[in-house]
Amino acid sequence: MVNRRPEGSCLLAIPCYRESQRLPAFLSDLVNQLAQGDLNVDLQVVDDGSGPGEFKKLALLLDTHEERGCVLPLIGLASHKGKGAAIRAAWDASSRRYDWFGFVDADGAVPADDVIRLVRLALDGSNTADAIIGSRWKTGTAGHRVRRKWYRKMIGHLFARAVHARLHLPVEDTQCGFKMIQSAAYASIRGRLKIDGLGMDLELLLQLHRQGYRIVEEAIDWMERSGSHVPLREHVLLIRSLLMIR
Repeated sequence: MVNRRPEGSCLLAIPCYRESQRLPAFLSDLVNQLAQGDLNVDLQVVDDGSGPGEFKKLALLLDTHEERGCVLPLIGLASHKGKGAAIRAAWDASSRRYDWFGFVDADGAVPADDVIRLVRLALDGSNTADAIIGSRWKTGTAGHRVRRKWYRKMIGHLFARAVHARLHLPVEDTQCGFKMIQSAAYASIRGRLKIDGLGMDLELLLQLHRQGYRIVEEAIDWMERSGSHVPLREHVLLIRSLLMIR
């Protein structure tokens, strides 16, 4: 469906809302692992309207990685719009042509080595997927573990069942904070993507599925991190998105 090249490039967006405390360790680990490999990957951090103080902290953080070359200048949204808006701002603002677009949460719940593993899988010329997404539910794969509070795990499973019942997506875990999509596939569905908040994962996957793109889930390690700054209204809007998406 999408023309593929044996070697590829990727723009990986990192949406941030008040993440100046959690991002530094994860970003440092990710940059160091990219420097040790041969992957053609750029990192685009987007501040989702966190305020002038947070923006300044993130800008200073990115300056410390400037010499590495893979960290692009910070993008800042004027007001808090949500994860979906921040990710699309990164993908839409790219001035060079990438083969893949991706995003990963700033908290480091998905470890850098798993991010690198799946990016490498996407850029492999033999890969036939149009989208590769991390999954916390495919933990039967040897060596992969998910550490999460029991009640969050229960809520996650209930939400996953509701998604399957309503949208019939061939995906077990729609909300994992790591996804990659071929840029040509993204371009073909861009006009249909409207959701700014957490529901963007649902909308993105549903549009890919409806257009016949091949979505592959890969088991990942995942560790719940404290200090979440996602407003309660974002979770309410996620439920609303599920009810309204067709």
